[in-house]
Amino acid sequence: MNVVLRLPDGSISWPVQRVIKRFQNGPEDSIVGYAIGLGLRLSAQRPAPPHRRRSWLRRG
Repeated sequence: MNVVLRLPDGSISWPVQRVIKRFQNGPEDSIVGYAIGLGLRLSAQRPAPPHRRRSWLRRG
């Protein structure tokens, strides 16, 4: 899959290829390092888990 991401400064990135390399090669192909290299600001906080909806079926 060759999805190309063209950034405002004219640079080109292939994020899907990076994810595939991460699965193939492990931690040395860090996605976080790649994102930081692209200039993204990342937070140290994890996002809150999504709110779970209550089921209309209740267990007995």
